[in-house]
Amino acid sequence: MTVSKPVPVHNHQLDDISLSMIPGCFGETDQVGGFAHNPPERERALRLLQDLVAQRTTWAVAEQAIHQWLDEQVAANLCSASAVAPLMARVQAMFEPWLAYPSQEGARSSATAAQT
Repeated sequence: MTVSKPVPVHNHQLDDISLSMIPGCFGETDQVGGFAHNPPERERALRLLQDLVAQRTTWAVAEQAIHQWLDEQVAANLCSASAVAPLMARVQAMFEPWLAYPSQEGARSSATAAQT
C-alpha cells in the first residue's frame, strides 16, 4: 500500500493577485456593500476562493487579509465598523469550509477530544 504525503498547507500572506480580488467581492461602488450579494460579486468571490484553494491558503490567513481590508474601508469611511462582523460572518460561512485542510481538521478533532 502506498501512503501519499500530505500536500503542504501554506500559512502565508495572500499574494497581490488574491488581495486585488477582495474589493470586487463586496460591490462595485465606492461604499462597501454586502459580500457576494449579486451575481457579479458571487462570480468574483468564487474566483477568489478558487485562487485561495489553489494556493492552499488556510482560513486563518484569508480571514486576516479580508478583515484587514474591511478595517481599511472603515478607516476610509467607506464601511461602518458595525458592518464588519456580519460581513465577516458571511465570508466565513462561504469560504471556511473550503479552506479547512485535513491536517487542520485532525488537529481540531484532537483538541476537541482532549477537551471532553
